Amino acid sequence: MLRFRHQPDDSPVYRAEPSERVLIWNLSYLVSEKELYTYLKDFGAIWVIIPVQSLYGFRKNRPHPLGIAYAEFETKEKATYAIDHLFNQIYKGRPLKVRYHQPYVPRQKTRKNSKEICPVGRGIELDSTESDLAQPVTVVDDSSQPLELTDEELVAPAMAPSKLNVKRKAVSTETVYCKILPEGTTDLHLRQHFKAFRPKEIWIFKSSPTRSKMCFGSKRQSFTSALITLETEESLKKVAKIMSKKKLLDNKVIVRPAYLTKIEEVRRIAEQEELDSAIQNIQQGILPVSTSSESVNLQTPIEPASVPLVSDEIIVDYEPRIGNAVVVSEEGPTSFVST
Repeated sequence: MLRFRHQPDDSPVYRAEPSERVLIWNLSYLVSEKELYTYLKDFGAIWVIIPVQSLYGFRKNRPHPLGIAYAEFETKEKATYAIDHLFNQIYKGRPLKVRYHQPYVPRQKTRKNSKEICPVGRGIELDSTESDLAQPVTVVDDSSQPLELTDEELVAPAMAPSKLNVKRKAVSTETVYCKILPEGTTDLHLRQHFKAFRPKEIWIFKSSPTRSKMCFGSKRQSFTSALITLETEESLKKVAKIMSKKKLLDNKVIVRPAYLTKIEEVRRIAEQEELDSAIQNIQQGILPVSTSSESVNLQTPIEPASVPLVSDEIIVDYEPRIGNAVVVSEEGPTSFVST
Protein backbone atom coordinates (compact mmCIF):
# COMPACT_ATOMS: atom_id res chain seq x y z
CA MET A 1 0.00 0.00 0.00
CA LEU A 2 1.42 3.37 -1.06
CA ARG A 3 1.49 6.15 1.51
CA PHE A 4 2.01 9.84 0.69
CA ARG A 5 2.68 12.77 2.92
CA HIS A 6 -0.61 14.59 3.48
CA GLN A 7 -0.87 18.30 2.89
CA PRO A 8 -2.28 20.65 5.51
CA ASP A 9 -5.83 21.82 4.90
CA ASP A 10 -4.85 25.48 4.76
CA SER A 11 -2.13 24.88 2.15
CA PRO A 12 -3.32 22.32 -0.37
CA VAL A 13 -0.82 23.29 -3.06
CA TYR A 14 2.33 21.16 -2.72
CA ARG A 15 5.65 22.96 -2.69
CA ALA A 16 6.58 22.17 -6.28
CA GLU A 17 6.89 24.09 -9.49
CA PRO A 18 3.44 24.70 -10.97
CA SER A 19 2.68 22.63 -14.05
CA GLU A 20 -0.24 21.39 -16.12
CA ARG A 21 0.09 17.89 -14.67
CA VAL A 22 -1.27 16.97 -11.22
CA LEU A 23 -1.13 13.91 -9.00
CA ILE A 24 -4.25 12.55 -7.34
CA TRP A 25 -4.02 9.95 -4.55
CA ASN A 26 -6.30 8.33 -1.97
CA LEU A 27 -8.40 7.32 -4.95
CA SER A 28 -10.95 4.55 -4.74
CA TYR A 29 -9.85 1.25 -6.30
CA LEU A 30 -13.25 0.92 -8.00
CA VAL A 31 -12.85 4.06 -10.13
CA SER A 32 -12.07 3.63 -13.81
CA GLU A 33 -10.14 6.04 -16.00
CA LYS A 34 -13.28 6.84 -17.99
CA GLU A 35 -15.21 7.77 -14.83
CA LEU A 36 -12.41 9.93 -13.48
CA TYR A 37 -11.97 11.71 -16.83
CA THR A 38 -15.69 12.49 -16.90
CA TYR A 39 -15.41 13.87 -13.35
CA LEU A 40 -12.39 16.10 -14.17
CA LYS A 41 -13.53 17.15 -17.63
CA ASP A 42 -15.34 20.22 -16.26
CA PHE A 43 -12.03 21.43 -14.71
CA GLY A 44 -10.29 21.34 -18.09
CA ALA A 45 -8.61 17.93 -17.94
CA ILE A 46 -7.12 16.67 -21.21
CA TRP A 47 -6.29 13.11 -20.24
CA VAL A 48 -6.30 10.89 -17.16
CA ILE A 49 -4.28 7.76 -16.40
CA ILE A 50 -4.50 5.36 -13.44
CA PRO A 51 -1.28 3.32 -12.92
CA VAL A 52 -1.77 -0.36 -12.20
CA GLN A 53 0.49 -3.15 -11.04
CA SER A 54 0.24 -6.46 -12.93
CA LEU A 55 1.08 -9.50 -10.79
CA TYR A 56 1.95 -12.33 -13.15
CA GLY A 57 2.76 -15.83 -11.96
CA PHE A 58 0.09 -15.88 -9.24
CA ARG A 59 -3.45 -17.21 -9.23
CA LYS A 60 -4.96 -13.87 -10.23
CA ASN A 61 -3.37 -12.22 -13.25
CA ARG A 62 -5.68 -9.22 -13.40
CA PRO A 63 -4.11 -5.77 -12.85
CA HIS A 64 -4.30 -4.16 -9.44
CA PRO A 65 -4.67 -0.33 -9.22
CA LEU A 66 -2.32 1.64 -7.00
CA GLY A 67 -4.91 4.11 -5.75
CA ILE A 68 -3.34 7.08 -7.55
CA ALA A 69 -3.97 8.89 -10.83
CA TYR A 70 -2.28 11.45 -13.05
CA ALA A 71 -4.21 14.13 -14.91
CA GLU A 72 -3.09 16.84 -17.28
CA PHE A 73 -4.99 20.11 -17.74
CA GLU A 74 -5.02 22.67 -20.52
CA THR A 75 -3.13 25.38 -18.60
CA LYS A 76 -1.33 25.85 -15.30
CA GLU A 77 -4.14 28.10 -14.10
CA LYS A 78 -6.73 25.38 -14.62
CA ALA A 79 -4.49 22.88 -12.85
CA THR A 80 -4.21 25.26 -9.88
CA TYR A 81 -7.95 25.79 -9.89
CA ALA A 82 -8.53 22.01 -9.86
CA ILE A 83 -6.12 21.54 -6.93
CA ASP A 84 -7.83 24.25 -4.87
CA HIS A 85 -11.33 22.86 -5.44
CA LEU A 86 -10.68 19.12 -5.44
CA PHE A 87 -8.43 18.86 -2.39
CA ASN A 88 -10.29 16.91 0.36
CA GLN A 89 -13.30 16.64 -1.94
CA ILE A 90 -15.26 13.42 -1.29
CA TYR A 91 -15.33 11.23 -4.39
CA LYS A 92 -16.53 7.63 -4.33
CA GLY A 93 -16.45 7.65 -0.54
CA ARG A 94 -12.87 8.95 -0.19
CA PRO A 95 -11.42 12.45 0.24
CA LEU A 96 -9.19 13.23 -2.72
CA LYS A 97 -5.63 14.46 -2.24
CA VAL A 98 -4.31 16.57 -5.12
CA ARG A 99 -1.02 18.34 -5.76
CA TYR A 100 1.27 19.33 -8.58
CA HIS A 101 3.16 16.51 -10.25
CA GLN A 102 6.82 16.56 -9.30
CA PRO A 103 9.04 14.99 -12.05
CA TYR A 104 11.46 12.35 -10.88
CA VAL A 105 15.11 13.37 -10.88
CA PRO A 106 17.76 10.76 -9.94
CA ARG A 107 19.72 11.76 -6.87
CA GLN A 108 23.42 12.30 -7.53
CA LYS A 109 25.75 10.90 -4.91
CA THR A 110 28.36 13.32 -3.64
CA ARG A 111 31.26 12.57 -1.35
CA LYS A 112 31.92 14.81 1.59
CA ASN A 113 35.60 13.95 1.85
CA SER A 114 37.92 13.68 -1.11
CA LYS A 115 40.84 11.33 -0.53
CA GLU A 116 43.68 11.19 -3.00
CA ILE A 117 46.15 8.46 -2.09
CA CYS A 118 48.38 6.78 -4.66
CA PRO A 119 49.27 3.20 -3.59
CA VAL A 120 52.85 2.90 -4.78
CA GLY A 121 54.67 -0.16 -3.49
CA ARG A 122 58.36 -0.59 -2.82
CA GLY A 123 60.48 -2.12 -5.52
CA ILE A 124 58.13 -1.05 -8.36
CA GLU A 125 59.76 1.13 -10.96
CA LEU A 126 57.61 3.86 -12.48
CA ASP A 127 58.20 5.86 -15.59
CA SER A 128 58.09 9.67 -15.70
CA THR A 129 54.34 9.91 -16.35
CA GLU A 130 53.40 7.47 -13.58
CA SER A 131 55.74 9.10 -11.09
CA ASP A 132 54.18 12.50 -11.75
CA LEU A 133 50.73 11.05 -11.06
CA ALA A 134 51.93 9.45 -7.84
CA GLN A 135 53.43 12.60 -6.31
CA PRO A 136 50.38 14.26 -4.63
CA VAL A 137 49.65 12.34 -1.45
CA THR A 138 47.20 14.45 0.56
CA VAL A 139 43.90 14.04 2.36
CA VAL A 140 41.48 16.93 1.79
CA ASP A 141 38.59 17.55 4.16
CA ASP A 142 35.87 20.15 3.63
CA SER A 143 36.02 21.28 7.22
CA SER A 144 39.76 21.32 7.76
CA GLN A 145 43.08 22.07 6.11
CA PRO A 146 45.02 19.47 4.09
CA LEU A 147 46.72 16.95 6.36
CA GLU A 148 50.23 15.64 5.91
CA LEU A 149 50.70 11.88 6.03
CA THR A 150 53.41 10.18 8.01
CA ASP A 151 55.85 7.60 6.66
CA GLU A 152 53.82 4.75 8.17
CA GLU A 153 50.64 5.95 6.43
CA LEU A 154 52.49 6.19 3.13
CA VAL A 155 53.78 2.62 3.45
CA ALA A 156 50.37 1.19 4.42
CA PRO A 157 48.85 1.26 0.91
CA ALA A 158 51.95 -0.43 -0.48
CA MET A 159 51.54 -3.37 1.89
CA ALA A 160 48.07 -4.17 0.51
CA PRO A 161 47.91 -7.23 -1.74
CA SER A 162 48.40 -6.37 -5.38
CA LYS A 163 47.84 -8.28 -8.58
CA LEU A 164 51.49 -7.79 -9.44
CA ASN A 165 52.55 -10.01 -6.52
CA VAL A 166 50.22 -12.92 -7.34
CA LYS A 167 52.23 -16.02 -8.30
CA ARG A 168 50.70 -18.37 -10.82
CA LYS A 169 51.23 -22.10 -10.72
CA ALA A 170 53.87 -23.46 -13.07
CA VAL A 171 52.50 -25.42 -16.03
CA SER A 172 54.09 -28.16 -18.10
CA THR A 173 55.37 -27.58 -21.63
CA GLU A 174 54.59 -31.08 -22.91
CA THR A 175 51.68 -32.47 -20.84
CA VAL A 176 48.02 -31.50 -21.12
CA TYR A 177 45.24 -32.09 -18.63
CA CYS A 178 41.90 -33.48 -19.86
CA LYS A 179 39.02 -32.96 -17.46
CA ILE A 180 35.62 -34.71 -17.27
CA LEU A 181 36.19 -37.51 -19.74
CA PRO A 182 33.15 -39.42 -21.07
CA GLU A 183 32.27 -42.69 -19.41
CA GLY A 184 34.15 -45.61 -20.90
CA THR A 185 37.12 -43.60 -22.18
CA THR A 186 40.22 -45.77 -22.59
CA ASP A 187 43.84 -45.30 -23.51
CA LEU A 188 43.09 -46.18 -27.15
CA HIS A 189 40.40 -43.51 -27.38
CA LEU A 190 42.76 -40.83 -26.13
CA ARG A 191 45.59 -41.93 -28.43
CA GLN A 192 43.26 -41.80 -31.41
CA HIS A 193 41.88 -38.43 -30.29
CA PHE A 194 45.36 -36.86 -29.90
CA LYS A 195 47.08 -38.72 -32.74
CA ALA A 196 47.87 -35.46 -34.56
CA PHE A 197 50.13 -34.45 -31.66
CA ARG A 198 51.80 -37.86 -31.12
CA PRO A 199 50.85 -38.84 -27.55
CA LYS A 200 53.73 -40.46 -25.69
CA GLU A 201 52.40 -41.16 -22.19
CA ILE A 202 48.85 -41.27 -20.86
CA TRP A 203 47.70 -41.35 -17.24
CA ILE A 204 43.98 -41.94 -16.64
CA PHE A 205 42.69 -41.39 -13.12
CA LYS A 206 39.59 -40.45 -11.15
CA SER A 207 39.44 -37.19 -9.29
CA SER A 208 38.42 -36.98 -5.66
CA PRO A 209 34.73 -36.14 -5.12
CA THR A 210 34.07 -32.42 -4.76
CA ARG A 211 30.91 -30.61 -3.78
CA SER A 212 29.27 -28.64 -6.56
CA LYS A 213 29.52 -24.86 -6.22
CA MET A 214 26.38 -24.18 -8.22
CA CYS A 215 23.90 -25.64 -5.74
CA PHE A 216 24.27 -25.79 -1.99
CA GLY A 217 23.83 -29.25 -0.53
CA SER A 218 24.29 -31.11 -3.82
CA LYS A 219 25.85 -34.58 -3.83
CA ARG A 220 29.57 -35.07 -4.27
CA GLN A 221 30.54 -36.30 -7.71
CA SER A 222 33.81 -37.65 -9.07
CA PHE A 223 34.90 -37.50 -12.68
CA THR A 224 37.55 -39.15 -14.84
CA SER A 225 40.55 -37.12 -15.97
CA ALA A 226 43.77 -37.79 -17.86
CA LEU A 227 47.30 -36.45 -18.22
CA ILE A 228 48.69 -36.83 -21.75
CA THR A 229 52.32 -36.17 -22.63
CA LEU A 230 52.69 -35.07 -26.26
CA GLU A 231 55.58 -34.92 -28.70
CA THR A 232 54.69 -31.82 -30.66
CA GLU A 233 56.28 -28.53 -31.55
CA GLU A 234 53.01 -26.64 -31.10
CA SER A 235 52.43 -24.73 -27.88
CA LEU A 236 50.13 -26.41 -25.39
CA LYS A 237 47.85 -23.39 -25.34
CA LYS A 238 47.23 -23.82 -29.05
CA VAL A 239 46.77 -27.57 -28.62
CA ALA A 240 44.27 -27.00 -25.81
CA LYS A 241 42.34 -24.48 -27.91
CA ILE A 242 42.12 -26.89 -30.86
CA MET A 243 41.25 -30.01 -28.88
CA SER A 244 38.67 -28.28 -26.68
CA LYS A 245 36.54 -27.74 -29.79
CA LYS A 246 36.65 -31.40 -30.83
CA LYS A 247 34.41 -34.12 -29.40
CA LEU A 248 35.54 -37.33 -27.73
CA LEU A 249 32.85 -40.01 -27.81
CA ASP A 250 30.30 -37.32 -28.77
CA ASN A 251 31.27 -35.16 -25.79
CA LYS A 252 33.40 -32.08 -25.48
CA VAL A 253 36.36 -32.37 -23.11
CA ILE A 254 38.10 -29.60 -21.22
CA VAL A 255 41.76 -29.49 -22.30
CA ARG A 256 44.39 -27.19 -20.84
CA PRO A 257 48.09 -27.26 -19.96
CA ALA A 258 48.71 -29.40 -16.88
CA TYR A 259 50.10 -28.00 -13.66
CA LEU A 260 53.44 -29.46 -12.60
CA THR A 261 52.05 -30.06 -9.13
CA LYS A 262 49.23 -32.15 -10.61
CA ILE A 263 51.66 -34.28 -12.60
CA GLU A 264 53.79 -34.94 -9.52
CA GLU A 265 50.70 -35.80 -7.47
CA VAL A 266 49.41 -38.34 -10.01
CA ARG A 267 52.80 -40.03 -10.40
CA ARG A 268 53.28 -40.19 -6.65
CA ILE A 269 49.88 -41.83 -6.17
CA ALA A 270 50.56 -44.30 -9.01
CA GLU A 271 53.89 -45.33 -7.50
CA GLN A 272 52.30 -45.78 -4.08
CA GLU A 273 49.49 -47.94 -5.53
CA GLU A 274 52.03 -50.08 -7.41
CA LEU A 275 54.03 -50.57 -4.23
CA ASP A 276 50.91 -51.48 -2.24
CA SER A 277 49.89 -53.99 -4.94
CA ALA A 278 53.33 -55.65 -4.88
CA ILE A 279 53.24 -55.95 -1.10
CA GLN A 280 49.77 -57.49 -1.25
CA ASN A 281 50.88 -60.06 -3.84
CA ILE A 282 53.86 -61.05 -1.71
CA GLN A 283 51.62 -61.51 1.31
CA GLN A 284 49.29 -63.74 -0.74
CA GLY A 285 52.23 -65.83 -2.00
CA ILE A 286 52.05 -64.70 -5.63
CA LEU A 287 55.55 -64.23 -7.08
CA PRO A 288 56.05 -61.65 -9.80
CA VAL A 289 57.09 -62.76 -13.29
CA SER A 290 60.87 -62.70 -13.64
CA THR A 291 62.31 -60.62 -16.45
CA SER A 292 65.93 -61.83 -16.09
CA SER A 293 67.84 -64.21 -18.34
CA GLU A 294 66.60 -67.16 -16.26
CA SER A 295 63.03 -66.63 -17.50
CA VAL A 296 61.76 -69.25 -19.93
CA ASN A 297 61.25 -68.35 -23.57
CA LEU A 298 58.15 -70.24 -24.68
CA GLN A 299 59.11 -70.01 -28.35
CA THR A 300 61.96 -72.51 -27.73
CA PRO A 301 61.66 -76.09 -26.46
CA ILE A 302 61.70 -76.55 -22.70
CA GLU A 303 64.27 -79.08 -21.56
CA PRO A 304 63.39 -80.77 -18.27
CA ALA A 305 66.08 -80.33 -15.67
CA SER A 306 67.86 -83.35 -14.06
CA VAL A 307 66.34 -85.78 -16.61
CA PRO A 308 69.11 -87.44 -18.69
CA LEU A 309 68.48 -88.57 -22.22
CA VAL A 310 68.16 -92.30 -22.73
CA SER A 311 69.92 -92.34 -26.06
CA ASP A 312 71.46 -89.89 -28.47
CA GLU A 313 69.14 -91.24 -31.17
CA ILE A 314 66.05 -90.11 -29.27
CA ILE A 315 64.82 -86.75 -30.65
CA VAL A 316 62.75 -84.67 -28.30
CA ASP A 317 60.10 -82.98 -30.41
CA TYR A 318 58.46 -80.17 -28.45
CA GLU A 319 55.70 -77.93 -29.71
CA PRO A 320 54.89 -74.94 -27.49
CA ARG A 321 51.29 -74.73 -26.32
CA ILE A 322 49.38 -71.67 -25.17
CA GLY A 323 48.38 -72.07 -21.58
CA ASN A 324 50.05 -72.33 -18.21
CA ALA A 325 53.63 -73.47 -18.68
CA VAL A 326 55.34 -75.21 -15.79
CA VAL A 327 58.78 -73.76 -15.17
CA VAL A 328 61.15 -76.15 -13.46
CA SER A 329 64.15 -74.54 -11.82
CA GLU A 330 67.08 -76.20 -10.10
CA GLU A 331 67.56 -73.33 -7.68
CA GLY A 332 64.06 -72.65 -6.51
CA PRO A 333 60.45 -73.83 -6.34
CA THR A 334 58.13 -74.19 -9.31
CA SER A 335 56.33 -71.02 -10.53
CA PHE A 336 53.52 -70.49 -13.06
CA VAL A 337 53.82 -68.06 -15.96
CA SER A 338 50.62 -67.17 -17.78
CA THR A 339 51.11 -67.16 -21.53
